[in-house]
Amino acid sequence: MSIYLYNQMSCFWEGNLQALRQKTIYLRRHNIIIPNNMNVEGFAKWIQNYAIPTYGILCNGQMLTNKQITENLEWVKSYNVKDVYQGYYCSTFDPFLFLIAQLFRVNIEHNYDGVLIRYQNMNYGAETIKVSSSKTHFKNEMYW
Repeated sequence: MSIYLYNQMSCFWEGNLQALRQKTIYLRRHNIIIPNNMNVEGFAKWIQNYAIPTYGILCNGQMLTNKQITENLEWVKSYNVKDVYQGYYCSTFDPFLFLIAQLFRVNIEHNYDGVLIRYQNMNYGAETIKVSSSKTHFKNEMYW
């Protein structure tokens, strides 16, 4: 008997990918298409390849400083995409969530262990994806 744990630790990437796929019609209006066959490693690579400064994204109503934006971008670019199956410790001020809000033109509501963190896209943000996490798991709220 074989036991496969390959996808067990990729919940951050799975949760975000599922949440965005639920917004397909909205994304297509902005010429953003997520291939149906994209896996979590491909998703993480895509985000990393298109990493840009996240000007115009607020966190709980506050603008980021230039230093925070620069550090977030450096964090994203230095992430080893091969680690997507090793787990990702999503923070309450997460560089990837800022970037996802920017690239996909959405707002994100992240419920972290009962604390709501809002990433607001000031330029677009007509759609909101809802995700939640604890110290051990991350998920798309609309999927479960």
